[in-house]
This record gives sequence, structure tokens and C-alpha cells, in this order.
Amino acid sequence: MFAGSSTALVRVRDLASTARIALSWDRRRLPPPELLAATRPQWFNPYYRLASAGLVERMHSCGMEVSVWTVDSRRQLQRAQHAGADAVITNRTARALQILAPLRAR
Repeated sequence: MFAGSSTALVRVRDLASTARIALSWDRRRLPPPELLAATRPQWFNPYYRLASAGLVERMHSCGMEVSVWTVDSRRQLQRAQHAGADAVITNRTARALQILAPLRAR
């Protein structure tokens, strides 16, 4: 899986058509269609505060999974889950598993 600057990801895609790419994002505006076409990411990786159910649905409809970063608190994890994120990036893996296990059992 490749992640990095948009410029680097375009280059990765040019060099390896089957590379798995995660497009990290920290802006309110969605990535321009030209960037999505040039990188063809499998994952959209926004900052957790930008993730909403609408954003996740939109990225899913484009064929991407959604991971959010950096999610360390209970509130952040619950927010990511309610938005429908497929994965989280955290610095506190054991704590995240403790918090998410009961939520996933519902």
C-alpha cells in the first residue's frame, strides 16, 4: 500500500498500474476528479474530523474504502464508526479494540 503526497502517488500510479494506493486528505473540499483519475486510489484517507456519513457514502460509491486518521479517543472512534469508516489509524490500538468491540457487536 502506498501513501504520500499527491505528486508521489501520481508517479506511483504511472509506474505501477496495480499498486494499492491510499489517498490521504486534510481539506474540506473533496479531491478534484483529475487527481482521483490520476491516482485511482483504493482507499480515501481523510482526517477524522472531515469524515461524515455523506463523505463515506460518496467515496464508497466511487469504489473506495475509507480510513480515517488519527483516531485515539473514544469520541473520535465513535464518530468514525457512525460515519461508516472502514478502518481507523490510531496510536492506541489496544484501547481502540476495547472501545470498538462492544460497538461492533450491536
